[in-house]
Amino acid sequence: MKTQKIEIDIHKIEIDIHRERHIKLHAMLDELVADYISDTKKLLDKTTILELMQWAYEQTISPTGDMN
Repeated sequence: MKTQKIEIDIHKIEIDIHRERHIKLHAMLDELVADYISDTKKLLDKTTILELMQWAYEQTISPTGDMN
């Protein structure tokens, strides 16, 4: 019986996994920002990242706004 050598490019797999994670994170960030704008009526040019992060944290404690 002849053994077959299988080469696995671990680095490429790690890059693909990392890319997929960023795709999911980007989609979640889009949803978070849309929820922030809908809930606060503030646009991003009038918001700091700290304000967005504080609002997002507060939503984990006591969510506000529409659930749709």
